[in-house]
Amino acid sequence: MAGKWDAILQESRPEFIRLDPGGLKVCSRGLRWNILRRAIRILRPDLRDFDHAVLNRLDDFISHPGQQKKVDLVGHLEARLDTTSLWIVESDYYAPVVHIPQYSEGGQVFNFPVQIKLTNDWCLTGEILDLKMIDRSSILHAPENEAWLDHASISGTVKLRNPIPGDRIQPLGGSGHHSKVSDLFINRGIPAVARQAYPIICDPVKIIWLPGITISEMCKVTQGTKKILHLRMDRV
Repeated sequence: MAGKWDAILQESRPEFIRLDPGGLKVCSRGLRWNILRRAIRILRPDLRDFDHAVLNRLDDFISHPGQQKKVDLVGHLEARLDTTSLWIVESDYYAPVVHIPQYSEGGQVFNFPVQIKLTNDWCLTGEILDLKMIDRSSILHAPENEAWLDHASISGTVKLRNPIPGDRIQPLGGSGHHSKVSDLFINRGIPAVARQAYPIICDPVKIIWLPGITISEMCKVTQGTKKILHLRMDRV
């Protein structure tokens, strides 16, 4: 179990244990329960015995979180789930937002190439490229922190800003349907504390990229694309 624990553990502090939910899901139920039991006991070493109902509740939460993003456990602990982590945490503790990009400088219009340091040690970079120079597999299999956009679909200058009430985007594959940004935050498990300063990339007409969530269907690369706008959001 030691090797699996090391692979799934993302961070351990006195106030919380942070685990990889994807890694937990592919474990056998017995191994998953052992890992979860170990996490609880690290935070509550005096809590020698807790019934299977706690582990079963936590196991179900990992497998079927639905709209619920936290669940009470035992000994004033709770589990929280976001886009990248399962937190076993003190009920009254809220960790600094470091694993989600944050931007608290208002709005900023920029040209390319660009490199902008965000508020919490994240960085936005961007450049305009010729499609002929790009391996299309990079576009098809882009990680969530990257956006490959048809440069011709951008209407004017590009801006980095925070969410505005009523913001909508046409998600990639949305077939013309526009979604509320607030709903996408909830669906993707973005904690409420991280939403106000979440970085959004837009042009004067539309949101073109919600980093880590989706690009706009209106900006996707097509057979007619000639120039690419390539954006990345990285933790530095």
